[in-house]
Amino acid sequence: MHRIGFRTAGFAAWPIERALRALREIGYNCVELCLEHPETQPADMTAARCRDLAALLGELGLGLSSVSYHGDGRPAEERAENSLLGVEVAERLDCPILVVNTMRCEPGRGDEQTQAAIDLTRRLLSHSQKRVTLAFEPEPGLVISSVEDMMEFWISVGAPRLDLNDRKMLMGERKLTPSEAAAQRVAVNLDIGHAHITEPSVVAAVERLGAMIVHTHIEDVAGKVHKHLVLGAGELDFAAVRAALDRSSYRGDYVVDMFALGDDPAATAQRCYEAMRRWFGWHIGLVADERLWPDVFTR
Repeated sequence: MHRIGFRTAGFAAWPIERALRALREIGYNCVELCLEHPETQPADMTAARCRDLAALLGELGLGLSSVSYHGDGRPAEERAENSLLGVEVAERLDCPILVVNTMRCEPGRGDEQTQAAIDLTRRLLSHSQKRVTLAFEPEPGLVISSVEDMMEFWISVGAPRLDLNDRKMLMGERKLTPSEAAAQRVAVNLDIGHAHITEPSVVAAVERLGAMIVHTHIEDVAGKVHKHLVLGAGELDFAAVRAALDRSSYRGDYVVDMFALGDDPAATAQRCYEAMRRWFGWHIGLVADERLWPDVFTR
């Protein structure tokens, strides 16, 4: 069953325990534990610290949707070491998904940066003892910025084990099967706002990626501007996105990705939660009847 979650990075100014308690009080039933938060930095997430956080999550009744590490703007070697630590943190917390992204593109270094991302991915996969899945997040301006980038990257990472003569998947003529997606442990965290910016449509992105999507980030955007907005403040068609995810048999969580929460993070998170209930709530039993929200289907 789907859950509604929130990324802890948005509460960077709050102690992590206070943030988790506030999110649970609002109504969220899972979180993405972001290793950029000052109190959950990768190097500080020892086995003892992970046990304490797991106990707190259990006490609050909060599920752990994913662990994530982005490290935007950090040097490549630091990002690599922290990503390796991120795998260990996910394993200590018994979390099957680590959400990651790639470096920002630098002019003239595209091939070099792509190969570096492939090499690091293989290191991360080898480093995992519990077969953590790496959910890559395509993002505008990064090495993996689009659906096409993600498909090419997936094939490149799996090159030793895949028949590269079969280009049908890359060309969109064949969809990846769930067993193929699971076997490689390289998957997608689909940020629907990013997809709105980089793709012809979010629905087209969902249809192309299909079984590769194991996690989502939810926010609104306006036009092609990369600014995360509360649901309803932009122009995304959430009914169409939800329907496309349903058709793709997506079974993961819906996680709000808002990092500019203003002076009152809890109030913004509350607004997000109310919007999420409106658009996605019946998927997790929060709304008994879709007819309670008729405007969802007429937007």
